[in-house]
Amino acid sequence: MFDLLFLDKYTKDIREYLVNARVDKIYQRENLELTLVLRKPGETLNLRIDCNAENHHFRITNKILENPNTPPSFCMLLRKYLSGSKIKDIEMVKGERIINIIFQGRHPEGYVACWVLSIELMGKHSNIIFYDQEEKIVLGVLKATSSETRELKVGHLYQQPPKQVKIPRENLNYKNLLLHSLGDEKLPIDKIMVKYFPLASPILVKEFIYKYQIPNLFLKELEEQQVEELIELYYNFIDNLNYEPIMYYQKDEPWDFYCTTLESLTKKYQIKRYPDYITLVRDFYDYKEDKLKLEKNKTLLIKTITKHQKKLNKKLGLLINELNQYQNFHKYKEIGDLLMANLHQIKKGMAEITLFNYYTSEEERIKLDPSLSPIANCQNYYKKHSKGKRGLEIVKENIENVQGEIAYLDSLLHFISEADNSNTLQEIEQELIKENYLKPKIKPIKKDRNLTQSLPLEFTSKDGFKILVGKNNKQNDLLTLKIAKKGDLWLHTKDLPGSHVIVKNGTKAPETTIIEAANLAAYFSKAKHSSKVAVDYTDVKNVFKPKGAKPGMVNYVDFKTIYITPSFNNNLMS
Repeated sequence: MFDLLFLDKYTKDIREYLVNARVDKIYQRENLELTLVLRKPGETLNLRIDCNAENHHFRITNKILENPNTPPSFCMLLRKYLSGSKIKDIEMVKGERIINIIFQGRHPEGYVACWVLSIELMGKHSNIIFYDQEEKIVLGVLKATSSETRELKVGHLYQQPPKQVKIPRENLNYKNLLLHSLGDEKLPIDKIMVKYFPLASPILVKEFIYKYQIPNLFLKELEEQQVEELIELYYNFIDNLNYEPIMYYQKDEPWDFYCTTLESLTKKYQIKRYPDYITLVRDFYDYKEDKLKLEKNKTLLIKTITKHQKKLNKKLGLLINELNQYQNFHKYKEIGDLLMANLHQIKKGMAEITLFNYYTSEEERIKLDPSLSPIANCQNYYKKHSKGKRGLEIVKENIENVQGEIAYLDSLLHFISEADNSNTLQEIEQELIKENYLKPKIKPIKKDRNLTQSLPLEFTSKDGFKILVGKNNKQNDLLTLKIAKKGDLWLHTKDLPGSHVIVKNGTKAPETTIIEAANLAAYFSKAKHSSKVAVDYTDVKNVFKPKGAKPGMVNYVDFKTIYITPSFNNNLMS
């Protein structure tokens, strides 16, 4: 949470760490994101500044990201002035979420000059303004802004955003609060505090109200003495805060961070104390950046697969209609047989004939081609029968292939939704390219230095048997066809996309281990939220891959089935 209290502590850490660092490179990977590569004796640092509404922040990170070949104009401007300059100072504007980084360097015209890179962390209004420190003339703006209260244009005098309406500490009392809050009578006290109390932010006020069990009444419901006591209690709360960098976790994922322990959150979230604010912010936004990138890539891959599935389902519908047309092909043989048995009644030039059908014991009217001889009409119906028989076989084969391809794409969708890191997702992307569902990128894919090699999950059963679980089709093939050996047990959910599960020496495993492995197979499948999931298991020697089958697709024989309601057991993780 980048409120005034946290930003004050964080800026002091950043200032101490970055002053005198020199600017080596400047990148602008996206429209609202800037990276300054800084050099200090013995180390290189990446200062990332993000002005996206939902992710506005600045941090020092080790993450290296791909940059565009053609830099935007704002990036080129900063390179012109700041390349080779050093950071002279970093300061926070009092009472504002504005950080000014002051650079000193050689002006393009040759003399020594100072410039300010002003970072405004204000939600959707977040911005970066670059201006001359002495003359306060704006040289560049990340997002051009023009309104009744403020105009930011290149060549114009720099203006700070409109001041907040917070009341200074020395002036905060009952009368001034009533005067400033005219028109806000319908706001509860927590909203009033956030708006008018110095340093107050939503998370801090929530903690204050929670700690002192203050009723969240409307301001007009409070007497003067109650308001004065509230103000005094608030300052006592602020003055006695114990500051330390804290990360709040929910289900092992970073949820938020702050500069003190918040009692209102400790029951719901786990906490982790950090040695400094720089590492705290870096870890939080590195994780968030990875997660956002992962979700974005997932969405793109799912969109690609869904598009192919839509085409396949349309094709399947057409094939089923075609199948229905071929279903009665044997009827043509019956008609051919009737005509052959009654050739003496058929004359050339007849358009139809009515004959007794000894298959149905009814009279049947049969159409004829007047231009053909009787025997040619018979042969025509036999040809239709042969064509129908061949067509039925081809259509059935095509339907089977299309259904198999749909099932394969279903498995990809499952593994994409379950992917928990970019490397696993990159393997699925490569698989899509290899199977011609996705066009290869013009540039060869560079291996991300921040990623570790994607490996199957590994567990150990309570009986001591190793259990391996594939996280995508590539790993499934690797497990089943390469890693698994004679005597290993293979498990998979019946007729549903999911992971291949291997129990090493599993043919000798007791029932408890088989149940644990079946639970993992059900949990890491499309049916993870279902009950009584059917899981097939067999000796791995009974599993084989048909010629030409898609990755991860296998057939198996001589199996048994167990029914499991899946749940994840952390105690099994190796």
